[in-house]
Amino acid sequence: MNPLDFIFIVLPLGVMVFLLVGGIVLIVKKEETANRRKIRRMDAIIKEKTKQCELTEKQLDELHMAYRNKSIDEAAYQRLKKLVNMNAKNYEETAADLRQIWEGMSN
Repeated sequence: MNPLDFIFIVLPLGVMVFLLVGGIVLIVKKEETANRRKIRRMDAIIKEKTKQCELTEKQLDELHMAYRNKSIDEAAYQRLKKLVNMNAKNYEETAADLRQIWEGMSN
């Protein structure tokens, strides 16, 4: 093997392989980081939705207790129950809209 063969063929090929492997590793790490962020966002959305459901259930329980204790009449109970349910539905729609906007931005 001629020394010039090493300098002009083997060494550049080694450098190209090194750069390609380094580029692949960087791309994979970038995708992995993006996936982790997406998972964290999904977890946060799920936690927030769970909190909202618990809050809605708590409000409905307190409302039912007030109705059973005769603190409010049936008409007020029905109106307030409808209001709490509308509030929960509005929150779910807003969360869905935000998820769609976020997915549109990430694509």
